[in-house]
Amino acid sequence: MLAASPAPVGTFANGRTSRNGVQSLGVLCATVYVFLAFSRFTEFLVQKIGVNLYIMAIVMFFSLIIVALNGRMSAFLTNTTLRWYLAFYLCLIASYPLSIWRAATLELLLYMFRMGLICVVLVGTLETVEDCRKAMLAIPVGMIIVLFIGFTAMPTADEATADMRFRLAYGSLSNPNEFANHMMIGLPLCAVVLLKRARLSLAHLFFGALFIGTVPLLMKTGSRGGLTIAAGLATVIFFGSSFTGKLKLMLAGAVLAIIAISVTPSGALQRYATIFSDTRSSGSEAVQSKAARLELLAASLRITAHHPIVGVGLSNFITAYNRELVDSGQHVHWEVAHNGYTQISSEAGIPALICYVAVIALIARGLLRVRKATKGIPQFDVAHRLSSLLFLALFAYALSNVFTSNTHEFYLPLLAGFSVALIMAADRELEIFRKARVKDMPAPSPAAQPRTARPAVLAGRRLQVQQ
Repeated sequence: MLAASPAPVGTFANGRTSRNGVQSLGVLCATVYVFLAFSRFTEFLVQKIGVNLYIMAIVMFFSLIIVALNGRMSAFLTNTTLRWYLAFYLCLIASYPLSIWRAATLELLLYMFRMGLICVVLVGTLETVEDCRKAMLAIPVGMIIVLFIGFTAMPTADEATADMRFRLAYGSLSNPNEFANHMMIGLPLCAVVLLKRARLSLAHLFFGALFIGTVPLLMKTGSRGGLTIAAGLATVIFFGSSFTGKLKLMLAGAVLAIIAISVTPSGALQRYATIFSDTRSSGSEAVQSKAARLELLAASLRITAHHPIVGVGLSNFITAYNRELVDSGQHVHWEVAHNGYTQISSEAGIPALICYVAVIALIARGLLRVRKATKGIPQFDVAHRLSSLLFLALFAYALSNVFTSNTHEFYLPLLAGFSVALIMAADRELEIFRKARVKDMPAPSPAAQPRTARPAVLAGRRLQVQQ
């Protein structure tokens, strides 16, 4: 037993009693950059004012300077997860020399390098669990912008496509599947607003509003992948809840299902029906899309088998696939593989796929380890819950790769940066916590001291003590 409760972990995080201005500025820069990346706010500004202010580039520039001043770049050489991440990027670079279209490969390499810098910023600036919590608050704020763009940019009946699916008119989220995946990956992280809120508060109402706003947009996209991710997240949360929690989730799920069906266009409902059967909408666009996805999957596996080491080059699956179609006398089909894992294996080779899966697996293992180590320790409740939220977001991301090719986007470096920063910070603070607990333990009373046999002394002579 402890003589006294240890001080909250935030008071001795990293063994420091104060922080300098550079460290605080680094956390601020990381938070701003996460907000800009997730919210797509810069795309919104370009659409509205027609001018690119390069806000993200400016914030990233100052963030990298702070990382260099903090001297935390060595983490990419000492941390196992980050070393695998570097190996993954080196495998992508190795695909360049034998690429079918080198210009496209180089362009995507540079884009992924820019996206990957967010991992550098997060690991280099977030030094405590509290830093991670504060920076992650940028996600729910960014979700407000995403929902605002979604509801205000929704096309009119005259502008809508024949299948009546919700589509943005511009930006990187204009594809309905990408928009749905974006919301499903970000939604678990939005629950960060509920941390440190034991009772009903404005934070709970805020998260509830985000959740309710996400449901109709998700359903209107008609994204079967997005709906599958939502079902997967619900399943994981359900089995991880208590009996009372399961009952509440079942009730909430029933209410949400009724609301979702009522706001979903008929075209989108027909698409969702093809998840289970093709008979109800035989010959429709949804069934044709499903068949095309299966053909693209088979093509990506064939290309992987023909180019197993370095692939055909980043962004070159389409080119390689169309070469196959032309050689066989078929019409060209300008579509990506729609599977992140086979997209990597076909474009960068099997070694790149191994490194990619290893990064995801190592992140998941680290988060589960932190979750287990902090369970039941009140001082580490934030770390425990943050690890759970990041694991859910990582699960959503890994599942999304089965349905779409978003491996080049910022999701992996974002999740890797937050997760590695949290794991490193939690490990340091747990070590400090354990040391403080040992110091606070009271010394045993003399009565509890074990007696040791001592030799008796009589007239200068040592006598053997009888045991």
